[in-house]
Amino acid sequence: MIRHTSMPVTMWPAASDAPAVPITARLHYNADDPYAVLLAFPGPSGTCEDGITWQFARTLLFDGMDKPAGECDIRIEPAEAEDWVTFTLHPLVEGAGLALHAPRETLARFLARTFEAVPMGGEHERIDWNAELAEVLRGAA
Repeated sequence: MIRHTSMPVTMWPAASDAPAVPITARLHYNADDPYAVLLAFPGPSGTCEDGITWQFARTLLFDGMDKPAGECDIRIEPAEAEDWVTFTLHPLVEGAGLALHAPRETLARFLARTFEAVPMGGEHERIDWNAELAEVLRGAA
């Protein structure tokens, strides 16, 4: 059984007036944080270590494959071309978000790998709720 998975995803600007320059980001999933997916973009060094990382719910990615999903920092929805999915990052101000297209096939493969690690609906079984509560209570003291 896998515990984590990481996969590159090449994304393209969705705006027709944007330069057609691909961005290779990485999707990450770790069974120790079973509800979350990370989307990491490379920084000045060309690696994701000094780049920008977006964290969002795995269910957001799953839902966004077939219908618009997300209301805050990230929105995911099917693109007009059926082989693509659109990520809009920071759409809080109309027209201010960065929209990127990602290949549906890559995202589906990534999700399948995450479901091997933790089946959909089984996330709560991977969390040590007593340890989480103890951490919260420690921070409140």
